[in-house]
Amino acid sequence: MIVCSCNVLSDVKIKDALGHPICPRTPGAVYKCLGCKSSCGRCLETVKIIIAESLAERESRRTPKEASCLAQAAQRMRPAALPLALQLEKSIG
Repeated sequence: MIVCSCNVLSDVKIKDALGHPICPRTPGAVYKCLGCKSSCGRCLETVKIIIAESLAERESRRTPKEASCLAQAAQRMRPAALPLALQLEKSIG
């Protein structure tokens, strides 16, 4: 389905961008990864939902590559913003 009509981005393209080595986790980072930027902003909430659902799905079937990606994202985030499980994983590992 087309999520962003300004850039003609589908949910499939957005989900594919989430698997990119840079690990985009915000709508702006997803757009940057796809070589565009938000224009009118109507799609931002939908993009946030797709990101959250996709990350939750990937977390449930996490592979070593995704674990590495998640660890990279965790390093860029403030500790207070990390979910408890990630804080524990980071302190153990």
